[in-house]
Parts: sequence; structure tokens; C-alpha cells
Amino acid sequence: MRKFRFLSILMLGAFAASLANAVTVTFNGTAYTLEAIALSQAGDGLTIVAQPLGGDTGGGDTGGGDTGGGDTGGGDTGGGDTGGGDTGGGDTGGGDTGGGDTGGTGACVESTNQECGGLINWASPGSRVREGVTGTNEVISWQFTTTSNRNYSGDINISETTGNELVSRSMWISRSPGGDALPASRCSTEGVSGRKISWAQTANFLRCSLDTNTTYFLNVKNVRNCSSGRLCEFYRNIGTSGNP
Repeated sequence: MRKFRFLSILMLGAFAASLANAVTVTFNGTAYTLEAIALSQAGDGLTIVAQPLGGDTGGGDTGGGDTGGGDTGGGDTGGGDTGGGDTGGGDTGGGDTGGGDTGGTGACVESTNQECGGLINWASPGSRVREGVTGTNEVISWQFTTTSNRNYSGDINISETTGNELVSRSMWISRSPGGDALPASRCSTEGVSGRKISWAQTANFLRCSLDTNTTYFLNVKNVRNCSSGRLCEFYRNIGTSGNP
């Protein structure tokens, strides 16, 4: 039995396009069993497209080449590694344990009037350190993150160095470097010589109340008796009570 792809004939009159499946056609005395036959009219011509039983589906290159063309969607879906690089980037929480760089409301960025001190390890703040601020327009800020123990408390002290006894300073705790002092009472102090902020990681009307596992900034600024361009130094010491 012979196979054929298509046969075109001319036929007068209108003819609607039609499709038939699994039909037998006799042509020149020979019977052909077809899987499908399609009739369509273009002007005065009639086109018959037939597919023999068991032949190539669709006959010829129906629709042209690969369906949809090439690889569907093209290349690797999404391209490269999804999300790219290490999720979250860098070390989570970095810095010193107990007061690294985790979760802050904004890292300290130095500018003309903003100095950024090192991170304070709140779980173990260490011994007294010597610091300094220039003039009365500059603020120095240290970032720290409280611990998870609500029974942890302590004191922050600043005291004058030799030759800076008359300098008046402001010290406060805020949620951003150089920002406004926390609304809770006792979170700021100002005056000559030694100043102190007592803090607790729970509600306490006698101390500056800090939330646990929260990032804050300790700030110091000279407000009087430190001329422009002069570095007025002081000591900073943080004492603690209880387990971190």
C-alpha cells in the first residue's frame, strides 16, 4: 500500500474546511486507509491533506520545526544560581559576641560631626578605656547589642582626664548613632566631671530600661569648655551585674 503526504485538486463551488479521522479512500482503484484527512478551500482550489495510518503524525513539518522553537524558555530557567551567592551575605551577627553588629537600626557612619567608636561587647565590656571628642559639635557613638537575660544590669561611667576637669559633657543612649535619647527616664545625663547612666535590661524606674536582644548606641558630646579643634579626652568604664 502506498503512502502520500498530500494531494491538491481544483474544485468549483464553495467548500467548507473539514477534518475526518480513520477513513478509507479509493484513488485510481487503490484503497488507502488514512489516519486523518483535512479539507480546506483557498479561492477556487481545494486542498486535501491526508495522513496514512501509522505514518508521521501531522504529515510533513506541521507548524514548522520544533514546537515552540528551541528549548522551552531558553537556557537554564532563572539563569545561574538561584539567589546568587551566600544567602544574607557575610557572617550573621558578626563582631564581638554579645554586642556585635546584629540587628541595629542603622550602622554608624562617620561624618564631619559624627565619630564612630568600636563595637562594645555588652556581655563583657572590659576595663576602663580612654576616649576623646573634638570641640562641641562632634558626637562619638559606640554600638552595642543587649543580651537575653532580663536580670542583667550595670552602670556606664565617664570621668575627666587631667586638664579636662571643666569640660561639660552630655552622655545618652539612643537607637541610632547620635540620635535622640531613649524616652525612658535616666537614659541621659549632662554635666561637668564624672557622669553616670545606670541601666537594666528590664523595666526599672530607677535605671535606664533597655530591651533584651536589641541594638543601641552610647553617645558622648562636649557641650561647654572645649574649644573648636581641641580634643577633650575622658575615661569610659562600663560595669555589669549578673550573668549576661
